[in-house]
Amino acid sequence: MKKQLTIILMVGSLILVGLNAHAHPKGPKALIDALNLTAEQQQEFERLHAESKPNKKFIHEQRKALHEKRNSLLENYSEEKAQELAEEIAQQAKNRALQRFSHMHQVMLILDDEQKATFLQLMDKKKKGKHSHRDHH
Repeated sequence: MKKQLTIILMVGSLILVGLNAHAHPKGPKALIDALNLTAEQQQEFERLHAESKPNKKFIHEQRKALHEKRNSLLENYSEEKAQELAEEIAQQAKNRALQRFSHMHQVMLILDDEQKATFLQLMDKKKKGKHSHRDHH
């Protein structure tokens, strides 16, 4: 049981790191260029991006607190505390994923059909690049 909880905590920590990735391949400017946004679309995209910024700081603080809890747990291990932390990590990862999906959906709403296809291709390439190391194990 201890081994399983330790694995859950390690996986949770990796998820936290992975979820920190941005929703676009090389930042907002590169995405704006890649999608060839109109001036109106660019203004809306920048508004959406600006709205997401305050949440990023909050997420960073949450992640920092979880790392501190993890370190404390590893020094004073208890299965109950490990279970609580694993559940907290999972819940926060779920919340961040839902926020990211919502943000990406809002971006999709401002795109035309061709831009949507490009956006989805860019997201697929980003995902493949992020997980390409898995093919080598």
